[in-house]
Amino acid sequence: PITIRALANTAHCLTTTKQYDRAVPVCKLWLEQSRELHGMVHDNTVNAVCHLSLALNGSGCHQEAFEQLQQLYDAQVEAHGVEHPEVHETATKMAACLGSVGTEHALHRALALLRPYTAGSDSTRQRSSQLRRELRALHEREVRLAASQCDWSEAARLSKVMLQDEEQ
Repeated sequence: PITIRALANTAHCLTTTKQYDRAVPVCKLWLEQSRELHGMVHDNTVNAVCHLSLALNGSGCHQEAFEQLQQLYDAQVEAHGVEHPEVHETATKMAACLGSVGTEHALHRALALLRPYTAGSDSTRQRSSQLRRELRALHEREVRLAASQCDWSEAARLSKVMLQDEEQ
């Protein structure tokens, strides 16, 4: 059988060289074996999830990457509590996946995920600001599109949503 170490080394090489499509199945196997052997919050399993999410994101599978991180986040919160640095790190990776999805819902979820951590971290505050700018740009594009189609009620609704987001 392939050892966990061999899977980890292969996954690391493939993700480092940006061969994401080839890395995904290796990372999935690594995660499966590590989770069975060590459990979800063990360092090896956390590393497998991180490599898998990197490979999935690199392959354009942002939602699946987010779902893998969500499982890890839930297990880490249960094991360590929401304030733990590893949980913060996982939340930051989840927010990045959601930012890559780029929909209004995903950006709101990313901001909500980061909210507990913005007080203690400059990088998290910067990421939150970036997500708010992306959300504003998305809303502005939607308002312009609605206006270009003479859909004034939709343009007004979107403008109101934009103002509410800025107040938060």
